[in-house]
Amino acid sequence: MNRQLIPDNSQPAGSSHLFSQFIDLSTFFVYFSLMIRILLIAVVFSTIIGRVPVWAQTDYCSKAVSMVGTIERNHYSPKPLDDRFSELVFDEFFRLIDPNASVFTLEDIRQLESYRTRIDDELKSRSCVFLERAAQAYRRKLVWLDSLTRAALGKPVAYSENEVFEINLAGEFAGYASNDQALESRWRSILAYLNLLNSTISADSLALPEAFQTIEPAARARTLQTQLCRLEKNLNPLEGFANFVGAQFLKAIAHAYDPHTEFFSSLEIQALESSLSRSAYSFGIHLDENLNGELVIVALSPGSPAWNSGELQDGDVVMEMVGPGNIRFDFTCLDLYEAYEALESAGLEEVKFVVRKPNGAVKTVSLRKQKIEMEENIVRSFILEGKKKVGYISLPTFYTQFEDENALGCANDVAKEIVKMKREKIDGLILDLRFNGGGAMKEAVELAGIFIDHGPVVISKENKGPPAAIKDMNRGSVYDGPMLTMVNGMSASASEIFAAAMQDYKRAVIFGCPTYGKATSQIILPLGGNYLNDGDEDYVKMTTGKFFRLDGSSHQLVGVKPDILAPDFYSRWEDTEKDFASALPAEQIEKKVWFAPHPPLPIAELSAKSRERIAACPVFRKMNEYLPLVSANFRFHLSPSRFVEDIRNAETFFNNLEEGLSLDSAHFSVSNLQHNQEAILLNGYKNDINSRMAESIGQDAYVNEAFLIMCDLIQLNNNPK
Repeated sequence: MNRQLIPDNSQPAGSSHLFSQFIDLSTFFVYFSLMIRILLIAVVFSTIIGRVPVWAQTDYCSKAVSMVGTIERNHYSPKPLDDRFSELVFDEFFRLIDPNASVFTLEDIRQLESYRTRIDDELKSRSCVFLERAAQAYRRKLVWLDSLTRAALGKPVAYSENEVFEINLAGEFAGYASNDQALESRWRSILAYLNLLNSTISADSLALPEAFQTIEPAARARTLQTQLCRLEKNLNPLEGFANFVGAQFLKAIAHAYDPHTEFFSSLEIQALESSLSRSAYSFGIHLDENLNGELVIVALSPGSPAWNSGELQDGDVVMEMVGPGNIRFDFTCLDLYEAYEALESAGLEEVKFVVRKPNGAVKTVSLRKQKIEMEENIVRSFILEGKKKVGYISLPTFYTQFEDENALGCANDVAKEIVKMKREKIDGLILDLRFNGGGAMKEAVELAGIFIDHGPVVISKENKGPPAAIKDMNRGSVYDGPMLTMVNGMSASASEIFAAAMQDYKRAVIFGCPTYGKATSQIILPLGGNYLNDGDEDYVKMTTGKFFRLDGSSHQLVGVKPDILAPDFYSRWEDTEKDFASALPAEQIEKKVWFAPHPPLPIAELSAKSRERIAACPVFRKMNEYLPLVSANFRFHLSPSRFVEDIRNAETFFNNLEEGLSLDSAHFSVSNLQHNQEAILLNGYKNDINSRMAESIGQDAYVNEAFLIMCDLIQLNNNPK
């Protein structure tokens, strides 16, 4: 693989699935209301997420030594292999392998504590005793939990009227249990909760107390089957137990250098590139969970292999996926996120799907992946019409085609939409980069070039060599009218480069919340540093450079501070750069860069008007009311009668929250661009996505405030003091 400068997509593993397409508050809390029903189904064994089949045992000790050598030769600021480095690896390994503190106890970790400051010494001596001991301990605990689960659910569960189970929205517990006795108590509470939840779902209503005795045996059998299936996947993963544990060890070592240095298998690299591309190889199947916890097809992408087969339809329940060499994925014990990970695995190009039709018939359908358009990555544009006519563009990621350096990416797509908008004579433009975790730096620079004449966009400093300005070399701009860019705490990397450039040039008003705080660049190299790798090796993505604003300052750790601040409702659920122990520090450089900023924007006047509106807005006031409630733990009584009441209360809470945080009436109407309207209407699938997004925009208080700021800006420009 060629060296590539990539401000990577910085969000956590599941974020793109949650926020990539619909980014309004109402959708955010629809997700959370569903989460209450399925929260614990995935929380116990989320360590399997993100794996791809490797099918070979490997010497991960040698790989670790090779990876460390490659990183030390190329990293922007390599850390010394000392006791502090060892501590970072030790802690990160347990976070990766047991992210929800549901397998290990404090006592287990204390038994391995002597290795906390010895991993660096082992790497120097090419020894991996810690890895071997940790793998043995992990397997031993999984076997113990298997026995515990069989015993707990092998007979009717003894419920107590006063026992309470607590869980937060992140699915996290308050740290590790102290010992096996405490962990057993935690597990029995988890299993009791899941059994009650399955019983509630089985009743297909909330009339649980009246039907519980009849429903409970079947629900308990399903709970047992699901949990044993999950345990089995951890004990015998497709890539092999040693390979899985070894990969987590390599990832822990990489993360000790900084949060964005990462170990990837060759197949994971393909998945990374697909996530930053407008198109990718896919079956075109979209899934959801029904009330019975089954994974059911809810949509097929037009023109995809699933669509073209004519054998799959909405409502089919996916039971199994069979890959090469009879590798089987039992979808009856996958949650929704794990199912998508399996579907998107780069190593499974041709598979058989076993589905159950709505009439009960079981059918096997063979499909081969084809390259299709990635709907979640595509630029989407609308016209917001009220006091003024404003163009709105949502850019979910800075996508490109990594396999073709000359291919056109997101910047070209945005330019096309702006040309269409100019034909419709827009008065201003809103570019929405909320939840955009980054992507290709080249696209960020080219996107900036659409809005400035020419000149430097960002300063880059590699680990070797002086700082250098990265410039937009094209004279002229595509759009020179009033502009606003929306950001939040999950706008990262390439999004921050673009927002900072717009702010430095005084080209756009930046509105929203402080951004993620990632000002580093990465390259991807084969693990051993072989530039001529044919694609079969594992890889390491490592930080080799930093980005600086045009005045030499850095947004590393602190993010880009918006010109106009909005209430920050999302940051409580997501870490940002400053929250990682291994994050690189911010620094200032001396580099003279000439550029021609626009005249100052009327930020003071715009901010004053915005603050008044936000203070009076019912939706933003509701945010302040609900924040402490959403951040608190949710309590469920582990007795049939009281559990139903708690479920009702939770659903009522989230229904009220969703309603309270959805705007009743925006100051604009939402419509499609005239040029796009016919193509959207002719495609039922795209029309459905388009309609839902238009509705979401109309209910989004942040977009509404952005529109009003833009109207103020246009008026101030037309009537300067």
